[in-house]
Formats: sequence, C-alpha cells, structure tokens
Amino acid sequence: PGVAKVYWRLWEIDTSGWPLGGVIPRTPLPEGDLGNDVLSRGPIACIEAPTSGNAWSRSLLEKILPMPELEFRLNADCYLSTLAPLYGEVRTVPEPQARYRVHGGNGYVAMPVGGKSRRQLSMYLHRCDRISQHGRALGLGVDPEQWKDGTAYF
Repeated sequence: PGVAKVYWRLWEIDTSGWPLGGVIPRTPLPEGDLGNDVLSRGPIACIEAPTSGNAWSRSLLEKILPMPELEFRLNADCYLSTLAPLYGEVRTVPEPQARYRVHGGNGYVAMPVGGKSRRQLSMYLHRCDRISQHGRALGLGVDPEQWKDGTAYF
C-alpha cells in the first residue's frame, strides 16, 4: 500500500536553544511493515516521535481524517501514529531533522503524577478502540481485549 509515515528523531535543546546532547525519542525508531506489530501488541507497539518529527502521507490522512476531536484534542499526532502502520509502511530518516525544546512549562510536565497516569490510561484505551475499529474495517484480525488486559505482553 505504500508509505504511510516517515519520522525522525529530534535533537534536545534547552529553553535558550542550546543543544543538550541528546535526542528524542532515545530509542531507535523501527521502520517497515509494522501493521502486524500493532495488531498483536496494540498501541504500545507504536514508538512515536514528537509532532515535529513526523510526516504523513496524503493517502493516510484521507483514510483516517477527520479524527475524533474529543478523544484526541491533545496528542493529535498520537492518533495518526497509532493508525499509520495499518495503512502502509513506516520509514525513518536516520539523522535528526528538528529540535525538541525541553522545558518545564508545558501542561503535561506540570501535571501531578495521578493526572498523568489517568491521561495516559485514557489515551491508551482510546488508541485500543481506534486500532480495533480501523483494523476491523480493513478486515484484519483484531483482539483489543488482549491489549487491555495485558496478555499481549507476556
């Protein structure tokens, strides 16, 4: 079906724009046909780059937009990253192509631990639902209960 997404890591910089010496995400980004990984492991199979580390194919966007606004008002790129492997290959650019500003002023960093946990769980469940919905529409075998109960990870 072609390439659905291209992504790359980002150089970490401080609030003044000075390099911090690291990259985000820290782990290498997988590439290729990752659809089966998503179907077997659910949303946790999707390693993501921050928003400015992604490019989406027009054909992907035409198939999955509009996105559910209520569930993905924050982390809209998460919706796209979750579904991209179902619609085509994922490719990487080996070298970082942008910068990621590390600061303590964003809403997520300032959120209490309990709030972060609730948000992460809610997002995870929404992602499970979307993989299930799109997977079934594509005629793919999908069992979201194994992702939700954790049996996919043992």
